[in-house]
Amino acid sequence: HFLETQVSPDGSFRWLDTTKVPLHDASGKVMGVLGICEDVTERRKAERQLREERNLLRKLIDNIPHAIYVKDAQGRFLIANRLTAIIMGAKSPDELIGKTDFDFYPETAAREFRADEERIMASGEPLIQKDEPARLPDGRTLWILTTKLPLRDSQGRLAGIIGVGLDDTKRREEELRRRELEEQLRHSEKMKAIGHLAGGVAHDFNNQLAAIMGSAELIRETAGSSEAARHAETIVTACRRAADLTGKLLAFARRGRYQSVSVDMHSIVREVVALLERSIDKRIKIVQHLNAGSSVVRGDPAQLQSALLNLCINARDAIGHDGEIVISTEAAIIDEKASRRPGLDVKPGRYIAISVTDTGSGMDEETKKHIFEPFFTTKKEGEGTGMGLAAVYGAVKNHDGGITFTSEVGYGTKFTIWLPLADEAATERCPERPKPAAIPPATVLVVDDEDIVRTTLKVMLERLGCKVVACADGEEALELYRSSWREIQLVLLDMVMPRMSGADMFRAMKAVNPDVRAILVSGYSLAGEAQQALDNGAKGFLQKPCTMSSLSDAVARALSE
Repeated sequence: HFLETQVSPDGSFRWLDTTKVPLHDASGKVMGVLGICEDVTERRKAERQLREERNLLRKLIDNIPHAIYVKDAQGRFLIANRLTAIIMGAKSPDELIGKTDFDFYPETAAREFRADEERIMASGEPLIQKDEPARLPDGRTLWILTTKLPLRDSQGRLAGIIGVGLDDTKRREEELRRRELEEQLRHSEKMKAIGHLAGGVAHDFNNQLAAIMGSAELIRETAGSSEAARHAETIVTACRRAADLTGKLLAFARRGRYQSVSVDMHSIVREVVALLERSIDKRIKIVQHLNAGSSVVRGDPAQLQSALLNLCINARDAIGHDGEIVISTEAAIIDEKASRRPGLDVKPGRYIAISVTDTGSGMDEETKKHIFEPFFTTKKEGEGTGMGLAAVYGAVKNHDGGITFTSEVGYGTKFTIWLPLADEAATERCPERPKPAAIPPATVLVVDDEDIVRTTLKVMLERLGCKVVACADGEEALELYRSSWREIQLVLLDMVMPRMSGADMFRAMKAVNPDVRAILVSGYSLAGEAQQALDNGAKGFLQKPCTMSSLSDAVARALSE
């Protein structure tokens, strides 16, 4: 019984399934051969075509960028392609044949997959696009969008399942990134809205404090050593504390940048460490690792020192009595992708990263969500205002930087400030300006839309020996100045007024008198239009609430220049 080939007279090629047996005579001697031939050419053609189709199917499923497999009713692999083998950690698809998920996956995962397949076999209903994790041998995790269909035999009976898995990892990563960006945007918008609110509240509050502190100082000076003077001093002290709080609100609102010079952050770190070593529990160890090769940034040294000091004080409070604070610096290059990380939101470029790491109690997830919001605190009542980290956040953003943190309950917290490096040397600290001489006789124009502030400033200036003219808005004051500028030696100008802003009025006064002497007054800190006015010739800036001493110094300097 064998296959043989034959060429027909017409030249065609035939396959014959041949059986040949010997023929014997009566004595048992072979006398011939009996041959039976069956033409199986068409069957051989069909078998060859089937093999070619099977090979083509194998090539097809191996090159499709999806996992494709067939399992029997017991979950054993009957067919699997190359990607299925890769996902399951097999060397080749052949290694899967006859085996189950339990031979490749942890038992918990394998049980879940098998349970899905048993439900399909029991119900005849497919499983459509279920996201399933698959951990590769190299440690990477893929997310597979799996569809499993019931497989039926020729009689229509359920005989197994057909599975198709789509690599969904990239889409999931993009979706996760989109959600992160949306959350980052929501957080940024929320912080911006809170900042506007905080800045407005601080400005209005400072206006009221200006009147209260000024009036209290006037009472204190006229009351001598009486009990009224002591009460007035209490009011002044309370106003200063309140002004410190509004200052932090303004820092959070990014309205508190006083100057812009080149600052060596390593010098700032050393100054902060020196302050800490004199003031915190000796059982708390302070460690410095200043590894940044370049450490010069552009900004306000007082704000930057305050921000770093606030982080260190927070670290001290989190530790309690025994632990370690590590202050470290590193140079960093932030690319386009890294610049969009949550908390950073900065421009790509060269940065210095200043980190404060503590061994304290750490933060839970709820605390992390609100950590930079004004007045949010986990401390007991009376132990903190909740403005420290809010002020840090505002100061860092005010310097075009970012702030990130990591924290785990029981293991401590690490805050990192990212500040853009400057291409210049640090500016030496300016020596303190000498106190001015006494105030010469002068007529001062006071412009402020708040009646109580205007009245208080008028009385304070009169106490300093000045003649005072007061106006409630910029338009009224400008009309007066145009007609009487020769008799007015100085203008005290509120920056925020309804009909004409202080900046607009200053420009208009300079058009009348290029040598106009003006001191800017604001419930906001020095920034924006106020800074521009100073750059254009204004003689000074007073932040409300101002004391009699600061007012006297500013007026004397302006009149003496």
